[in-house]
Amino acid sequence: MAIRTYHDFIIFTDDVEKDQNGKVRSFSVRVFSSPVGEGERKETVTIPADPDLVQWSRHLEGRRLDRDVGQQMELGARLADLLLPSEPKYTRGFFQRSLAWLHDDEGLRLRLRLEKELVALPWEYMYIQDTDGERTPSGFLALDPRISIVRHEAIAIPAEWFDPAEKRRVLVVMATPQPYTDYPPLKNLPTEQKLIKQALSQVKGIDVEFRPPYDGIGEGHMPGATVDDVRTALLQSADIFHFSGHGEFVKSMGPVVGTIEGEGAIILADEHNRAHSLPGDRLAEMIRRRGIRLVILGCCKGAKRDIFQKWSSVAASLLKCEIPSVVAMQFTIQDDLATAFMGAFYQALVAGLTIDEAVALGRAAIRDKALGERTHVRDWGAPVLYLRVPGGRIFDPVTDKEASQEAERKSNQRFRLHQAWWEWMAHGVTPSADQLQHLAEASETLELSPVQILLLLRSAVAIDASVTPWLARLREQGVDLVTELDSTGDGGAPAEVSTLAEEGDVLGLDNVPSGCPQDVGAVAWAAASHPDVTARQTAALALTALPAVPDEGLERLDRALRGVAPPWKRFARKAELRGTLADGDPQIERRNAGLPPWDRGGIWAWRFRRRARRERDRIRALMFGAAVGAGVALGALRGLLGIPAGPLAMTRFAINLFWGALLGAVIGLGVGLAEPMLVGRRERPAGDAPPFWRAPFHPDRRADLLALLLGTLFFGVMHLLVGWFNGLNLSERALILVTGTLAGFGVNLALYAQPKAGRGQSTIEWLLRMAAAAVPAVLAQWVIIAAGHDWAATAITRTGAHIRDNFGRYEKIYRLINEKQNVFSYLDAALVGILLTVGITIGWQIALKRQGKDGATSEQSRTESAGQRR
Repeated sequence: MAIRTYHDFIIFTDDVEKDQNGKVRSFSVRVFSSPVGEGERKETVTIPADPDLVQWSRHLEGRRLDRDVGQQMELGARLADLLLPSEPKYTRGFFQRSLAWLHDDEGLRLRLRLEKELVALPWEYMYIQDTDGERTPSGFLALDPRISIVRHEAIAIPAEWFDPAEKRRVLVVMATPQPYTDYPPLKNLPTEQKLIKQALSQVKGIDVEFRPPYDGIGEGHMPGATVDDVRTALLQSADIFHFSGHGEFVKSMGPVVGTIEGEGAIILADEHNRAHSLPGDRLAEMIRRRGIRLVILGCCKGAKRDIFQKWSSVAASLLKCEIPSVVAMQFTIQDDLATAFMGAFYQALVAGLTIDEAVALGRAAIRDKALGERTHVRDWGAPVLYLRVPGGRIFDPVTDKEASQEAERKSNQRFRLHQAWWEWMAHGVTPSADQLQHLAEASETLELSPVQILLLLRSAVAIDASVTPWLARLREQGVDLVTELDSTGDGGAPAEVSTLAEEGDVLGLDNVPSGCPQDVGAVAWAAASHPDVTARQTAALALTALPAVPDEGLERLDRALRGVAPPWKRFARKAELRGTLADGDPQIERRNAGLPPWDRGGIWAWRFRRRARRERDRIRALMFGAAVGAGVALGALRGLLGIPAGPLAMTRFAINLFWGALLGAVIGLGVGLAEPMLVGRRERPAGDAPPFWRAPFHPDRRADLLALLLGTLFFGVMHLLVGWFNGLNLSERALILVTGTLAGFGVNLALYAQPKAGRGQSTIEWLLRMAAAAVPAVLAQWVIIAAGHDWAATAITRTGAHIRDNFGRYEKIYRLINEKQNVFSYLDAALVGILLTVGITIGWQIALKRQGKDGATSEQSRTESAGQRR
């Protein structure tokens, strides 16, 4: 993931008008600056009286909207209509044109310059629905990685972006004091401290100090940092100040009826680990002029403020004291979600990304962590970014390159996972091939929930990719989830499963009737009966995660298949599902060996068809390359030898071009089908087998041996058809089949263990291949001559008598060929075998190289179109 460059889109608010009760009635909006120009006029927007946005925001803060994403979107749409008015479309027009102006590695920083009466509204939840009118959760602006929402306070004091020292310092302060009745214990603080330490330990030149350190600390005793701890730690300068713990916003009645005012504070500990409230302005005094460029407040309500006192929040107090950037929470946030945010945030900073991107990835981490009943909790919008400088990169230029690349890779994986999960939730679309490939590369270290594993398993099935990494993870982490889902068939509706109620039924349980037999289970029923092939196969794979892996799942699947009618459909469905399982797990492949022969045959046929379809582009390339190479080689030989005969040379070239193309195409088909036919064979590493002349029967040469057999068989049959097209008599066809098969064996033997794009061959190898092609062809010609069928020959070679007639006008040449007919017969056969081998080899090289070049475009198209609707 390239570092994104953000361009400012500055929005000014002004001309606030209030009603007689002191509530804001209207204000003006102006685009001060944007990538596509400046706004020339202000737009006056009116705050609707009904619904009351302030009251609605309190409902959001109080988690009354956590289960109603529709109301969250409605609130967000109204907020967007205020700062980006849709009627008339002046300000929003600037916004949309600015987005269209961006390149892939660029972003838009919405820098909000708000009047104090507007700062209390949760602008991070602004929402704009899709252009087609569809309203989905993906329309929240803060969840779009291209968009960063930044609050900018106009302060007379300049924000200094201090130059970092050679050795930079991060101070992390944590506290979870008593009484726990007022301040619940934050059990995830040690985990959060560990994540921060892991991220920052990858960067050279970073000194991290934790107050207090939680290494080896149990849950029963978690001391908190005191005011003296903070003051002592700040005797040295620091670049980043981080606090995790509790925060509060002490409220009192405001001057306007129904309003509140207050003061923000963080909660430290005293010497007895009792709560000690430290107001924001006091904290600001302590860290002022200490070189701090970024403050991170991982506590509740660190960014909460009222509409009367501009500096009422902790974050605002820090800005006033020359801190250029602050990340704080405007609402409460659940402990484990705050930990997830901080872990992703620091990983992004270490990767050298901007604070904007770090916040975006932190939001994504919250979304990834909040599953099941918490799917739509509003915590992802709790982080607020204050940034008073144009840059925002913290760990550039001292970042260690290798550590930066590793952190960037992890951030990239987290972003892709979030993007994939969000697209599924919003549109029912599975991750693309590109996303899945990047996630599969990190499958062992990627933090995944069981539901996300199921989604990635379904995605692999949808694009016909390897399911092995996701199946292994599901068996490790998802046994309880699959068991719960499977039990819903016993008198319960699958929609009642909370984990999947909001996201959609990844396993297709929407097709399972209520009251599904207990001995079958909902997942097995979906595997056997769902009309969508992706849902069926995903459910079948998930069955193997049930206890007694994988026998319990297979038994349930067999019972469910008994209910499928008619019998032919049951047979095809069993072949499909058992074949899917065998492709994903060698254990199940071995269990399939105990099935009746007809079932094994059906499974093999299904798996062969699937693999052939997967390899269809390569098979086409092999057939086309071999056809062109063989056709040109044979046509050129016959055309050149036909030149002395007169005007028929071009006709001979065309005819033999056609015959050669047919023979080359069937060789390419045989080579291409060999791999798919070995359905039980694991993929071998490239170059694992020794050279073919040293170990032609090496176990890893099975596909090459099968290609030799198929290519020879197909060549012999096609050679017979070519002979028939040439008008050979019925009595000669058996001989033509034998000699053609013999010549075809030579050509396929010469092509053994090929093709490989860009593969070079030594001189010895070339000589061996030429000999392998020439000797059987000469032997086949000898059989023809010995049988007394000189004029029949093989369909593609010519005897000396054929060649002699081309030189009737050249007496000496005519006499020489007539005297040495057999010699020229054998020479022609050897030449045909060699030229076919050379032509096919060159054709394969060109075709596969071309396929490699087109592979990027093809993969891109596949990536863009991959993914299926529910």
